[in-house]
Amino acid sequence: MPVSSGKAGTFINDLLCGTRPLSGRAFWGICIAIGLLALALRLITLGSRSLQMDEAYSVWFAARPWYELWHVVPLYEIHPPMYYSLLKIWIGWFGDSEFSVRVPSVIISTATVLVVALSGRLLRAGPVIERAGLIAGLLIAANKGSILYGELARPYAFEASAATVAILCSVIVLRELTDSRAPEEGNAAPQRGRLLPALVVLALAACGTLWSHNTAVLVAFAVGLGMLVATLGWARGNRLMAALIIGAPFLVALALWSPYVHFLIAATKYVQSSFWVKLEWVDFLKAWSLAAGARLTLLPVLLLCAGAWLILWRTCRAVAVHVATVLLLPFVFIVAYSVLVRPIFMDRLFEWMAAPIMFLTALGIVWALPRNRIRLGVLILLLLLSGVQAVQLYRGVQEDFRASVAEVANHRRSGDLLIVSPNEVDVAVQYYAKNYRDFPDVLVMPSAFPAIGLKRPYMSNVAAPGIIPEDREIVRAALATHGRVWLIQRNPGGFDPDSVVRNEILSLRKPVQVHDEHSPELQPELFQ
Repeated sequence: MPVSSGKAGTFINDLLCGTRPLSGRAFWGICIAIGLLALALRLITLGSRSLQMDEAYSVWFAARPWYELWHVVPLYEIHPPMYYSLLKIWIGWFGDSEFSVRVPSVIISTATVLVVALSGRLLRAGPVIERAGLIAGLLIAANKGSILYGELARPYAFEASAATVAILCSVIVLRELTDSRAPEEGNAAPQRGRLLPALVVLALAACGTLWSHNTAVLVAFAVGLGMLVATLGWARGNRLMAALIIGAPFLVALALWSPYVHFLIAATKYVQSSFWVKLEWVDFLKAWSLAAGARLTLLPVLLLCAGAWLILWRTCRAVAVHVATVLLLPFVFIVAYSVLVRPIFMDRLFEWMAAPIMFLTALGIVWALPRNRIRLGVLILLLLLSGVQAVQLYRGVQEDFRASVAEVANHRRSGDLLIVSPNEVDVAVQYYAKNYRDFPDVLVMPSAFPAIGLKRPYMSNVAAPGIIPEDREIVRAALATHGRVWLIQRNPGGFDPDSVVRNEILSLRKPVQVHDEHSPELQPELFQ
């Protein structure tokens, strides 16, 4: 049933339910349009927002000398140094402005969108799957979670990109080794001859996934296990040989990743002893909301994914089992670990799921919905909801270290002292303070970052200790040689629950500008 009359209606009708291959001109034109849309959505507010705390960490780590970055930083930073190394090279070429340090994430996130858009054609599973890839590319381009982490100077966009390529290559390999077919392919055997290139790219993508984030080992493991189960269950011919073939790229990836293993083991011991995450059951749902774009799109996305997976199960069980393993195993493991051992669950650990979830959603649109008007209506609804969520993202209130440092710098007086607590705040303060001449002296509580091995509780990481009562002496000694005192605190309830620093300042100075219930957390307080 056509959507509308005219060339536009014919094109939309063909895109949503066409059964003939798209022309090269039409296909590549749509891909370029999707890529430009993704790029535009990720450039909005890129340079106008202050660096967040974690982004300031990225810039700080990237500024370390090479030896320190690869041999010392991994002793207290739980993420692999690969992203920081790439950022270090980038900063050497293009500088460390807010805009510049975020551009690599924008580039890789946009590239991920293009990979998703191309995935249907790369799978060579027919015109319908080709169109599903384009629809998935459009959905991931407007996905709030993808936009958010595609704008941050953090490794999540790189993890998502590597995982997306690995998952795509794993499906290509399974199609080569099994009788997996899309519904519209009928009884025709999949096209052959792409096994070796897919295995090579899979090895590199799995390696990139492992080097992108500590928990990415679960993603790589799930991809490998899903392929193994699917191969043992549905491979043509010698299944043992097929299992050995799919194991080869993961052995290569493990070998290339092996220099980091002992750091990962150390980080695991740290997480078991001290970690800042608090378990909240609602976060388990937030992980899927992030992959779906946000809470507004969660329900329709899950329904479409379920419909697509059921059709996969009936027609292409090897791929269905593989996809379920990839999406569910890391989630179940992290949930179980968080409940039984120690909370480590954070929704951003699952940003990599956005691409496969959006592809399943697109399959649900083209496979599970009966009429073209319904398909178009659902697609428009998802895009509208994604747009609403993107606007909320752009307007959202975030940490504003830039404004906090500017306030201190613009109202400073000779003899002023700035106290920052905890010590990780100084990483962001340093980034912005370098732009001002004669910035006040800075006292970092309880010790300059990184402060490792102190006899006190650690909250956020093994380099950021909490405040203890004995720290009053540090504050008192600093105030004895300074006049007015500025105070910037982050998460004082976690790092300084007894308000040791603030109470000591109040015992020696009178408040001039202090927080009220409506004040941003990072707003500087002033005492004299």
